[in-house]
Amino acid sequence: LHTAYRRQRQMCIRDRVNMVHQQDVINAIFAVIAHWQVGQNIYNIVNPEHPTKADYYALKCKQHGGEMPKFTSDEKAERKVIGSAIEALDFTYQYGI
Repeated sequence: LHTAYRRQRQMCIRDRVNMVHQQDVINAIFAVIAHWQVGQNIYNIVNPEHPTKADYYALKCKQHGGEMPKFTSDEKAERKVIGSAIEALDFTYQYGI
């Protein structure tokens, strides 16, 4: 996404980040294929870490020398996606966000 567009989007400073590493997605697909007989129809694949957007972007901007995005709100919004069901298929998340 274009940098200016990202800064203009509605972003709450207290929203939670729901992300996953690409390799964890690939590993999850292999886990589902290997256990297709006992698996569910749908899995949420999302890293168990859920930092706030403020914490996540502050860390990434510090690591990469970027500019912090402008947050439009500080209202608390609890929207966490839980990705633990796939762990029943002997899957573990290997990468942080």
